Parts: sequence; C-alpha cells; structure tokens
Amino acid sequence: MNSIAATAERLGFTWRKFKITLGVLIGTEFASIALVAVFMPIILVPLTKEFGWSRAEVSAGITIQLWTGAIMTMVWGGIGDRLGVRGPLAVGVAGMIAATLVLAQGHGFLPIYYACFVMFGVMGSTAINYTKIIGAIYTRRRGLAMAVVGMEGALISALLPFLLVIIQREFGWRGVVMSTAFAMICAAPLVFLLIEEPAHAARAKAGKVQAAAPAALPGLTAAQVRVSPIFWLVTGAGMAGNMAITGVVPHIVAIAQSAGLKPVLAVGALSVITIAQFVGQLCGGVTMDRSRTIMVAVPFLICLAAGLVTMGFASATLGGAPMLYVGAALTGFGIGGRRSMSFYFMTRYFGVRALGEIAGLNTAVSAFALAPAPLFLGWIFDVTGSYRIGVLVMAGSCVLAGILYLVCPPYRFTPEGHDLQAEGEAA
Repeated sequence: MNSIAATAERLGFTWRKFKITLGVLIGTEFASIALVAVFMPIILVPLTKEFGWSRAEVSAGITIQLWTGAIMTMVWGGIGDRLGVRGPLAVGVAGMIAATLVLAQGHGFLPIYYACFVMFGVMGSTAINYTKIIGAIYTRRRGLAMAVVGMEGALISALLPFLLVIIQREFGWRGVVMSTAFAMICAAPLVFLLIEEPAHAARAKAGKVQAAAPAALPGLTAAQVRVSPIFWLVTGAGMAGNMAITGVVPHIVAIAQSAGLKPVLAVGALSVITIAQFVGQLCGGVTMDRSRTIMVAVPFLICLAAGLVTMGFASATLGGAPMLYVGAALTGFGIGGRRSMSFYFMTRYFGVRALGEIAGLNTAVSAFALAPAPLFLGWIFDVTGSYRIGVLVMAGSCVLAGILYLVCPPYRFTPEGHDLQAEGEAA
C-alpha cells in the first residue's frame, strides 16, 4: 500500500486531491451554469413556438448571461482570492437554483426571461473559483487535472440531451428546466462536503492547515498581470478560439433541424460532441503537461474549424447524418482539447498567486467580446434563412486564434511555480 501511495504522490495524485477534484467535478457539472448550457439547445425552438419569439430574441438571453457574468467573474474571483472560495460558491448555487425555478414558470414575458439570465450570469460566475482550487492543489499533472474538471462530466452529459428530450416530450420545456433545478438541489450538499479551501488543501500534506494569504502562493499579483501585454495577447487568442464555441453551441440542434435533418439526429449531434469533448479534453490535458509551448492549442483549433464547416454544411441532401456526426465529432474534439487551456496558460505565464482574479478578468473580457456571438448567429438565420454564413465566420475566428498563438512568448512559470524569468535574470 505504501508503494501505491508513493507512486500516486509522485504522479501528483492523492486520495485527498481525488476527493476535492470529485467535488469540483460535481459542482461544475450539476451545480453551475453548465446545466443551462445543456438545456438551452433543447428549449430554444419550443420557446420560439410557444411565445412567438424570434431565435435572436431567445439567443439574447445567452448574450445577457455572458455580459452580466463578465462583470461578476472579476468580483467573485477577487473575493475567492481574498476571503476563500466556499462562500461565493454557496451563494452562486443558491442563486442559480432560484433563477432556474423562476425560468421554469414560463410567463412568456421577455423581461422576466432576460432577468433569469441576468441571475444566471451573476450567480453562475462564482464557478470561476473552482479553477482556483484545482490550480492551487495540483503542480504535477495540472493540465490533466484541469482537463478532467473541464470535461464537466462529459460522459454523463452525453446522455443528458436524450434524457432531456424525453422529459420535454412528456412534460414540455418547463419540465426540462425544472429537472435541472432538481439536479442542482441534489448536487449542492455533495459539493460542499468534498471541496476545501485551496490554501488548506495545498498545505494539508505538510500539516499546515491554517488559511494562507494569497501571497504565499507563487506568481504575479493581479495588478502586475493587468498591465502585461502577454496577458492581453493570450486572452485575445483564447477569445478568438472561444467565439466559435460561444456562438455555435446554443444553435447546434437548430442548425441541424434547419438543414432538414430529423430532431433525433440533431440531438444525437449534441451527444457526439459531448463524447468527443471527453476524448479531446483528455488529449488536451496530457499534451498540455508534456508540451513546453502554447502552440499546443493549434491542432485543436484546426479540428474545431474543420468540424464547424462540416457540420454547418451537412443537410438532408448533402452528407446527411454521417456528415453531421463527423462534423460534430471534430467540433467536440476541438472544443474539448482547448476548453481548459486558457486557464492553464494563465498558470504558466503568471502563476497561481492571484489565479481567481486573473481568471475572472480573462473570463470577463472574453464574455464581453463574445456575448454577441449567439445573437449574431440567430440574426444571420432570421435574415438569410440559413446558418452557413455565420458558421463560416465562426470557423474564421479559429484561424485568427491560431495566428495569435504563433506570436506568444515562452512560458514564464514552471508547473511547480518556479519563475524562469527571475531565475534567468539572477543568473
């Protein structure tokens, strides 16, 4: 048993870390904004039919969520860095449950619908603190750990769209939303039994369980990062790559249906994407740990761009279900591979000292810039009757991201927190 424990420790995994990681994984999947992302493609079309709203009007809820979340990620990240992560996460889960229950009432009044998405943005953005936990407790295999957490229960999510379609068929879209609220209520107690404060968990092995100031962790301060050109370059590249994800994912079912494919095939594409994300995130996590350059993101961007074009041009008369699913697989692999990369890159350029606030700023800037993407795709369909022009624009954003990564400098920090730049200057 001692040899097994020693091997686990050498690889960077312990039972304590497993427990905390499990709590984070449950939280990111079942007690966060992730469930909203799962049910939105299912309820988008029913909402337009019941209330007569356009797809652009429905998609605007996602834009509002992203903008409000952009403001609050910086706030919640800073609170997590200074006061601890458990408080913000508890408030966030409670707020998400309340907003979901209100949305399920379905009043057909757009201001109420948009108010729910304001709450999703404000309360869902507390999840930025899960990144702080993982970034602090892992040094070895940090990329793999972030990838596993970033999967957000991808294997379970592969089944959720089919389950939600069944619920929607039996109980309508309101039943879909109510079921997600129930999942959050059940998951919340488990999360808070399993997770720990980052400083507490990181020092448990040494017997130092008292809370530690953020300055005890290696890295730059938030003020130093905000004026760093590297931060804005890496953020810009991540933003360009995420535009495709933010814009296309809420419309995936609608894209397939508008091309004449059956609803069951459209929902199947969601599950293919989710399963492919699982594979992509494992591959991305392993390659992040082994790679010494930010260019590790480029192959996944190529897959994402190719998948979007393939999926976006599939129709009942062109390629049919096979083309749709090939595109979905490439899209999911690309999304999964680079999903946790932005935050991982932040740890390698700036350390983990102020990771909560840094990640919050990164998310905030990205969300403000990317929030119009779902609205843009909905508007393109309303104007042209097709998603193809919008899909091509999204694929082009992936190409731009690859170009920006090409000009990024080498990493500054090792996974263990050594400042290579400072050591070089001292030598």
